[in-house]
Amino acid sequence: MKIKIPIRKITVLFLIMAMLVLVSCQNRQASPASPKPTKSANNNQQGPAAPSVKQDKKYTGQVAPAFTAKEMTTLPKNDWITNGGNLFNQRYSPLNQINIKNASGLKGQWVAHLGSGKEFKYSGEATPVVYDGVMFVLSGADDVLAFDAKSGETLWEYRPHINQEI
Repeated sequence: MKIKIPIRKITVLFLIMAMLVLVSCQNRQASPASPKPTKSANNNQQGPAAPSVKQDKKYTGQVAPAFTAKEMTTLPKNDWITNGGNLFNQRYSPLNQINIKNASGLKGQWVAHLGSGKEFKYSGEATPVVYDGVMFVLSGADDVLAFDAKSGETLWEYRPHINQEI
């Protein structure tokens, strides 16, 4: 059975998303003055702060290539390159290391604190994406963190400090 991939729809979706990002970036750059700091009703902190990038460890992973349609629709084996594992969001892996006999013996290997806050809205927001041994996680505060997928060591983090009252 041959699966037809709606490449045209996917391409249009990505183009629209890219245009929205570009427009957003241009609007930020076109602003003649930075916004005045405001006090948050919840935490009385000054905001908005400038985005911050913290490099905890030298990043030795590969830069993700432009994936082909076949790679984006194939069941994941080594990498989990998109939400749900593939564009069909199947959330299934054909790997067989975990099965009915050994599933009850699984234990967590590491835990990471996203550092975004304690409120529910700051919990993990999206399925992590894994490529070349690096797990990329998006938090509820729109922070992006990269972890070594085996050890859990933080590689880098990006914190945009977006005004949470928007």
